[in-house]
Amino acid sequence: MKTLITQTTLIFVLLFLVGCSGYRPATIHDELGSRTESTNEIPKIEKGQDVRVHLKSGEVLKGEVVEIAASELTIGWPGNYGLKKRSILISEIDKVEVNTASKTGSVFGGAVGFVGLGLSALVILFLLFGDVENTG
Repeated sequence: MKTLITQTTLIFVLLFLVGCSGYRPATIHDELGSRTESTNEIPKIEKGQDVRVHLKSGEVLKGEVVEIAASELTIGWPGNYGLKKRSILISEIDKVEVNTASKTGSVFGGAVGFVGLGLSALVILFLLFGDVENTG
């Protein structure tokens, strides 16, 4: 019975992780980098995507692509007084990663995982303490 509970809990944890986001390599222009990563194509970034930009200086910037020009990339992020923007020369960029999260998948996966973990916890508690005989 405990094996079944462990397997059920593991299934719900995996469902919870289905909606997790992640960054994967991307290109700014077709001529930068290889176009294939194993069997998947490396995506080309587009305006409006969430990206993480690694500069040659070691600095890492996160934000939304605001503009893509031939020689520079502009990203923006929320600040205290509106959208803060920074333009980065393409020559200063070491690599760019795009956020591949599915917002619907994140919400659904998180909800299913949360409910599943809660139900698993209740079943475990019931099995642990539900068999206690009344000694009074």
